[in-house]
Amino acid sequence: MTDSDQKIVLISSRGKAKEERTCLKEAVLFLPRLVRLLFRLIRDPRVSKANKVLVGAAVAYVLSPLDIIPDFIPLAGQVDDLFAVCIVLMRLIADTGENVITEHWTGSENLILWIHDVARISKLFLPDGVVSALNERFG
Repeated sequence: MTDSDQKIVLISSRGKAKEERTCLKEAVLFLPRLVRLLFRLIRDPRVSKANKVLVGAAVAYVLSPLDIIPDFIPLAGQVDDLFAVCIVLMRLIADTGENVITEHWTGSENLILWIHDVARISKLFLPDGVVSALNERFG
């Protein structure tokens, strides 16, 4: 590989990382809408009691100032909250079906694809210990 080829690869890698950071920032700003979705799911009779407890735990985790990564740390403090919400929503999708989730969604985005993308990207920005702890708590 020539030097110019290596530069092209490095530039494209940086572009992908920047794109993923931008997506993650948008997701953090999107967090309030996700919390609203979780509150609606708690009231839905099609969601099992066990899943409602997980949804409630995710809402409490997001609203609590005591997190694995404190919220005052820019971006990273919100990424763990976002990852916790995505884990719970992925479990709800598996247990109750996509239609229940999308019925309560007020956004225009394809929420199901978005949840999986954000969960994947969040793992790249969170330490492995944080990912494991959140998976144990909510997965």
